[in-house]
Amino acid sequence: METEQIMEIKPKRKYAKKEKTIEKKSTDTKSIENFIDMSFNIFSNRYGDHWKLSDIEKKELAKPMSEILEKFNIDSKYSPIFMLFASMGMILTPRIYLQLELAKIQKSEKKEEEKEKFENEKKEVKYV
Repeated sequence: METEQIMEIKPKRKYAKKEKTIEKKSTDTKSIENFIDMSFNIFSNRYGDHWKLSDIEKKELAKPMSEILEKFNIDSKYSPIFMLFASMGMILTPRIYLQLELAKIQKSEKKEEEKEKFENEKKEVKYV
């Protein structure tokens, strides 16, 4: 018995395949520095001056952050949107957390007041 071999015939390409070239976009490090400065100023206002950064520290933090933004393809076109959402998150998150904690405290205080009121009413009923 003879075995048949099936060969695939691939069509030849008329045009050479173009290689994709990725242009490196430079992210605006000044806006990143401003964002970092704002972030650390929030901490320094709440927790002390040791959270303030020098200009050198801001620049050193802005370099790798810009590389990360480039890696995830967040270019300067989207950086204002990114910075807005990040700063809103940094500003709102502690306040939301604080509000939730205050609500828990108020709820527990209200329960204690109701319990005391109930106990006082109970005592008054016994003496009458």
